[in-house]
Amino acid sequence: MTLTQIASAIRNHIKDGLSGDVANHSYSIEQLEQEIILMRNKILMERSRAGKVNLKQYYQTMAGVILEPEDISGNPKFKAYKRALKFTIPRILSTVNDDYEVITAFTIDNERSFKIYRTTDYRDHKYRVKTKRAPFIYLDTSMDKDGNIPGWLMNTTSYENVRAITLQGVFANPMDVPGFTI
Repeated sequence: MTLTQIASAIRNHIKDGLSGDVANHSYSIEQLEQEIILMRNKILMERSRAGKVNLKQYYQTMAGVILEPEDISGNPKFKAYKRALKFTIPRILSTVNDDYEVITAFTIDNERSFKIYRTTDYRDHKYRVKTKRAPFIYLDTSMDKDGNIPGWLMNTTSYENVRAITLQGVFANPMDVPGFTI
């Protein structure tokens, strides 16, 4: 798709949203930014469905995501765990098959990566021979009131002193990632 075709598609989307009756063709910057992000996400989803895009090319890095200790013993979702380190991140791009490769997590020094769960499969983590003592991340599929995704670093007995992690991923709105510049 050429730049002219993208610009034309964005203009048509905006006109359609305004019932097509637009005498003044000036649009606000915010409106154009939102349309560009929506068009980007649509193109990425279509190309990932067809297997024509490597989403890792679109990764953004969030270094130093702060972890806050949280008592989760009273939460019925986390029956077997008493304590975890909580963080929040911007919304992740949803792909057709909900790839787990859309996001990766590791320690600040890049020495250790963490398995990421977005389903209740994390409950079986403790029964696996090779990984039962390894820390892992659970990302909640629901968003909080600010539109961010809550996550927990769990099973952290050997990582008690970790206060920050690095995340890489394809985010739904690249401008939500701290440090993003045009």
